[in-house]
Amino acid sequence: MTTPGEIPSVSIVTPVFNCAATIERCLDSVWSQHEYLLEHFVVDAGSTDGTVEVLERYAALHPDFLFFSSEPDRGIADGFNKGIRASKGDWIGILNADDWYEDNALAKLIPYMDRDAILHGRSRLHEPKTGAARESGTLDYDPARHFRPMEKMPAQWPTCFIPRSIYEGVGLYSTEFRLAMDYEFFLRAHLAGVEFRYLPEVIANFTLGGASGQDRNSARREMALAQMLHRREIWGPLRLYLKDIVKASIRRRRRKLLRRPIH
Repeated sequence: MTTPGEIPSVSIVTPVFNCAATIERCLDSVWSQHEYLLEHFVVDAGSTDGTVEVLERYAALHPDFLFFSSEPDRGIADGFNKGIRASKGDWIGILNADDWYEDNALAKLIPYMDRDAILHGRSRLHEPKTGAARESGTLDYDPARHFRPMEKMPAQWPTCFIPRSIYEGVGLYSTEFRLAMDYEFFLRAHLAGVEFRYLPEVIANFTLGGASGQDRNSARREMALAQMLHRREIWGPLRLYLKDIVKASIRRRRRKLLRRPIH
């Protein structure tokens, strides 16, 4: 924990696999705020598209700041965990290779890193096909709405900064979860009594269409399994999961009808 008046040490962890088209934007957004950061640790899962060459070039430019490893892993959660273990900061932010921080995001966050809590804020969601963007996480933080029962993500994932002490107390990300490892971690943290501290500022930009967005049914199923595992409830999580599946099916049918030509 950082005491009041002490400058916190902050590490950024980025998992990546075959993201040569977007990784430079991510790296640049982190480097632009390096005065507030200790390091940027990138965990590559064995990319073959030129990502490693980009990382080598940036590491040569910033040898005391950017570090990376490149080897096969067991999925996104394994990449998160490798980066956390390798990093040295007292606080850790995880930024995916398709995403980037808002200008001056770290300057806004540093004053709030004075106690053990999951620090999070708003994100701007970007649709890569249309270029449209919208803010998410714009409502005031409400533990009752987010956690009783926990139906939605309680925090915008790319905006989160988490003290190492919380990882030491709650544990790292479960590699048993392929898509909802962040949700499962948040649920464990909440049930352990961890505080979630909300900052009403846009912190990060998030690119839609990632792994969880492309397979939403599987992500919903993993969220339900996390609730069953940790809350030891069956019917409540199962009901919410089935409700979400029905809603998603109705939305798909509606979009299909709207696209159908009128004769």
